[in-house]
Amino acid sequence: MQTKFFSSSSLQEAADLIHMGETVVFPTETVYGLGADAFNAQAVLKIFKAKNRPADNPLIAHISSLDMIDSLTCDFNPMAQSIAASFMPGPITLVLKKNGSVPDAVTAGLPTVGIRFPKNEVARTFISLCNTPIAAPSANISGTVSATTFEDVKRELSGRVGGIIEGENCEFGIESTVVDVTGEAPVILRPGSITLEMLREILPQTKLHPSLISETKVEKPASPGMKYIHYSPKAEVVLVYGEREKIVTYFEEQLQPSECLFLFQEELEQFSKNKMSLGSAADLNEMAHRIFRQLKQVDLLGYQRVYIPAVEETGIGLSVMNRLKKSSGGKAIHL
Repeated sequence: MQTKFFSSSSLQEAADLIHMGETVVFPTETVYGLGADAFNAQAVLKIFKAKNRPADNPLIAHISSLDMIDSLTCDFNPMAQSIAASFMPGPITLVLKKNGSVPDAVTAGLPTVGIRFPKNEVARTFISLCNTPIAAPSANISGTVSATTFEDVKRELSGRVGGIIEGENCEFGIESTVVDVTGEAPVILRPGSITLEMLREILPQTKLHPSLISETKVEKPASPGMKYIHYSPKAEVVLVYGEREKIVTYFEEQLQPSECLFLFQEELEQFSKNKMSLGSAADLNEMAHRIFRQLKQVDLLGYQRVYIPAVEETGIGLSVMNRLKKSSGGKAIHL
């Protein structure tokens, strides 16, 4: 397949591809997305083919205004309205009861649909020109690290998709928070940049899905990222638990030439070899912004293993650790 490339000034041409039933990659504030017309089941199936994505892993429908939401759901309930008023447009996805117009291909046969209203101006303009909700997972081969730059998307998906829109590097760097609002209380299915603490400020009853606080097995995922191994580079990822100074001291002796260590900026100058910065430990949003891009770099530089310091699982730290635990497949050392 020949992939066409578009700038922010040629978005109508990209929208025309969507109208023709093709797939188009577009930037958002979280990660790049691989989109197709959410109401065109055959076009949606091309997403799964391009990504090698399991058919039981649901997609998220992206909208360009809240006026589009009634085309997807039959129950935009008060909880959902409260979250939308506070955080949309932005890096959050609402899981709502779907209406009959949403194909099963989008929802993996579930009675619910994930709906997101992105903040990114290119994404919103593109979706508006498409004049239809756009079903889109992250723009990467399933199981690999999500793409947060145009260069990474181009490298990974050229020849597999109809078009790619060039945008800036993604602002947040991890996928949206996914919240199920079909029950009595909001349930976070996937943590992201909109944290549990932020949601509890407007809906105090908000809680985490059991799979996020235990080893609860998910058989039928209600949200992307709940069941399958995700966010994995070719290199082996190992989480490191322990004091940051102790990590520096240990790996100064133990790190092999084929291995890389991620460090916070505060310790970076203390370490003399294969290292990458996570930004300041005082701002884990910076770690979230960097982590996927740095994991892509690990593979480009040919490292076989990468060690990453674990962080406290509160606020954005919960979201970062959710991704890193999946990326590592449970591999960890304690110092």
